[in-house]
Amino acid sequence: MKRDLQLDSYRALAMLYIVCVIHIVYWFHVGNEPVRSAILFEMPVIFFIAGASQSVRKTTDNLIQTLVNRTKRLLIPFYVFLFVLLLLVALYRLLQKSSPLLPFSTGELIKMLCTGGNEQIPYFGYTWFISCYMMIGCSLPLQRKIFRHMPNGLYLLLAVAVFIIVSLIPLRTGNLEIKNIFVYNVFFLMGYFYYHRIPRKNLLFAFPAAVLICVAGFLTEWFIPMQDHKFPADAWFLLYGTCAVIVLSTLFSNVTVPYNAILKLWNERGYTIYLYQSVSHFLLYKITNDWIARLSSPGLTFIVYFILIFILTTTLSFVTYPLERKVMNVFNHLVSDSRHEKNS
Repeated sequence: MKRDLQLDSYRALAMLYIVCVIHIVYWFHVGNEPVRSAILFEMPVIFFIAGASQSVRKTTDNLIQTLVNRTKRLLIPFYVFLFVLLLLVALYRLLQKSSPLLPFSTGELIKMLCTGGNEQIPYFGYTWFISCYMMIGCSLPLQRKIFRHMPNGLYLLLAVAVFIIVSLIPLRTGNLEIKNIFVYNVFFLMGYFYYHRIPRKNLLFAFPAAVLICVAGFLTEWFIPMQDHKFPADAWFLLYGTCAVIVLSTLFSNVTVPYNAILKLWNERGYTIYLYQSVSHFLLYKITNDWIARLSSPGLTFIVYFILIFILTTTLSFVTYPLERKVMNVFNHLVSDSRHEKNS
């Protein structure tokens, strides 16, 4: 695989932004509109970077290879995390002198196994990203068979059209999940088609229009609250996410982000840190709940939260990441032994 250190830096920054900015503002109720809406560009950026990462690979995987790769990289670490999380929930209930038996129905457990989260567990709704990312990543070999026969721009417009149609249809089941797949597939394709392929002058040309659309969107309150346009995703969220990607691409095309030790750690462990957010943020809530309200301003509150969450999540990764790697090594050995027995 071709190594693109700038992509590694961007990926680490995006994950740090989600964990230490977005989920502080929204989970701990820091700040007000329109700032809360203006910062919600993290997932379009994540999927843009994911698409860009696939575009710089020297080789392409087929459907089976992609399924195996995504399962190893996404689902196994998730199930390790889910086991640890449920164990901690049982321990916490025991310390609270409640029954350590998990208070979840069979349906709720199945939903968690399918990365759906659970409202009974604090700060545990963010894992929807995993199944969405899995579906889009695994669809790439199939999509590639289609878009190699047409111009990239035309296929992207078709993807946008499909999303617009789907976003207008009220679905009885899976409304949020299905619409997420189609909107984030658009951002994934943007990264796949256009990362390093759009001349800087074209970005500079699009930059003013993107900024004007954002300004108009917030002044007219089309984009406020953006959270309502994000869950489920609609055309306004697609428009804002596209403008945000253009603005950020223009800005970062003129800036080199050094791949330092911190960003390297967050790039390598970013997904693990993302998974264990419900643990780290709940710990922070318990640590700060008695005194954080005494701080004089939302800005100061955010700075304190940011510093503490950065330290806590980074430190926690020194426990969770080695645990995840050990389980992955066991899994790889089992698969290797199984293949060896099959071939012998």
